[in-house]
Amino acid sequence: MGCGAVSKSSRVSIEPRAKNGVEGGRINSVYATYWRDMAFQLLDTERSGCIDADQYALTKTAMSAAMPSEAWERVRHPGSGGICRDEWNAWTREMFEVLGEEAFVEVCEKTMREMRKHSQDEAIRTQLHPWLDLDFSKLEEGFRSHGAARPQKIELTEHRAITVRQLKQLEEFVLAFGDQEGKLRGWWNRAFGLPCYGQAIGKADINLYTLCDWVIFPATAKYQCSYVELVVPRGTTEQRPTWFVSHWWGEPVVDFIAILSQHSVERGLTEDAPYWVCAYANNQHLLGNDLSSDPAESSFRKAIGLSVGTVSVMDKSRVTYTRIWCAYEVYTSIDP
Repeated sequence: MGCGAVSKSSRVSIEPRAKNGVEGGRINSVYATYWRDMAFQLLDTERSGCIDADQYALTKTAMSAAMPSEAWERVRHPGSGGICRDEWNAWTREMFEVLGEEAFVEVCEKTMREMRKHSQDEAIRTQLHPWLDLDFSKLEEGFRSHGAARPQKIELTEHRAITVRQLKQLEEFVLAFGDQEGKLRGWWNRAFGLPCYGQAIGKADINLYTLCDWVIFPATAKYQCSYVELVVPRGTTEQRPTWFVSHWWGEPVVDFIAILSQHSVERGLTEDAPYWVCAYANNQHLLGNDLSSDPAESSFRKAIGLSVGTVSVMDKSRVTYTRIWCAYEVYTSIDP
């Protein structure tokens, strides 16, 4: 598996979001799982799959301070040595059962802030600084500028297309993190178990896997909405697609945006022409609502039916047509 793909262990759970529950031995909450995994990866500075004894001791101190004492006492805690991924997952799963989703996420965030303040490990402080301070207010201007506290809800997923203008605004937001060496400050690859895990991310490395980890998911988390709903102007109840986009998540986002921009120019469209792109249209926190066991009933298929045509984005490695969903999308577009 290449670094464009992501191992199952590095991706968040896609079970429906639950207020408080464990299913199949896993935390049954996408948001809580995201925080659990991100916290572990931030503390695992050696990218070894384990947190050393000193950092674990400091983490326990920070977590105990963040949790109510009666809740802390109800959790079984690992010993005084280091802690590896499976032990971390079991430990935090117990915390989730005791606290529930909202309080668990709050404890994780408070713990990371305490670690940034008190850890003697420069690598941890360096990683925690940009991640904890990510400011997504620039992406919220569509509803904030109208005095609204929450994004506009677009009921049907197939009506959540994204415009070229909105994609360029996203690109501008991401590239603002770039340093003189072309790397994104504070960003690193979260593909746990792959050779690229922990490596710095450059402009050419930004694909939808990394973009979902660092922007789409955290920016929409507190609203539990899709990215399109986050950025559309307040009062926009639908943004129907003109074109459907078939692609895979591993191509560079900057190439993807350049391709759609050129496509819109060649078709005589403005930058406000909407393209349906799954990562931005689907609610990443409630994927069970947007996906279906019957492909004919999926948001993908419905969006194809609303579009004048399908843009098939071919990446340099020609991976697109090795993906079953991409093959299905193109087949459906040709023979609806």
